[in-house]
Amino acid sequence: MAAFKLQSALEYLMTYGWAILIIAIVIAALFLIGAFNGGLGTFCNAQPGYTCSVTQYSAATGNLVVVIGQSSGSSWMTANAAFVPTASESNVVSTSSISAFSQNTAALANLGSGTSAAVTLPVSAPGTVAGSSTTGYIWVQYTTATTGSGSSVLVQVATVGAKAT
Repeated sequence: MAAFKLQSALEYLMTYGWAILIIAIVIAALFLIGAFNGGLGTFCNAQPGYTCSVTQYSAATGNLVVVIGQSSGSSWMTANAAFVPTASESNVVSTSSISAFSQNTAALANLGSGTSAAVTLPVSAPGTVAGSSTTGYIWVQYTTATTGSGSSVLVQVATVGAKAT
């Protein structure tokens, strides 16, 4: 009679042991692929007619490097790009100015239609904690040969999310 109880106990431990082992392997695999890192990762969703890709968000400098392209049919003569954090979307005052341009602006000159260029945008203070995330919008204020130097166009080019490394 005791042998049947021991066999039953052994079968119980083996069944649950295998189940626990499989769960442990699945959790370890999820950790390896970064499923528990938190944050949102890196993305750059461009508006129609534009291209965008994030190449780097540096924790040391606080700069976000983004490659921006456009295919409007006309070349941008002068352009300034700005990063506006999601919480500060109200900083966009009108279609002719953007208050974030005073702080988070980078020049992006002579961008032809169908081409792209890298631009470095100040996003946070230098010494940002590695692994911290930011989200926001990239706005570009530009002039073309047809708009002239006195008049500029302001357009939201992309929505961006990045994790500092």
